[in-house]
Amino acid sequence: MSKRSSGTDAWGILAELANGKRMTLLAGFIIRPYDNFTTPRQLLEMIQDWPEQLAKTDPSGTLDSPI
Repeated sequence: MSKRSSGTDAWGILAELANGKRMTLLAGFIIRPYDNFTTPRQLLEMIQDWPEQLAKTDPSGTLDSPI
């Protein structure tokens, strides 16, 4: 569940990491820094750590990963 980014038809963005992994980030994820005062550096770290965190929470790999 997400809503469109204001002023666009976009529901999110596609992020591609330096290692070639890709993920779709919905508008709510992008808005979080403004809502929770997350620094841009923290946001980048969250994106980079996402695959590792997903592996910890779903070791069997049954969840649908956005990557």
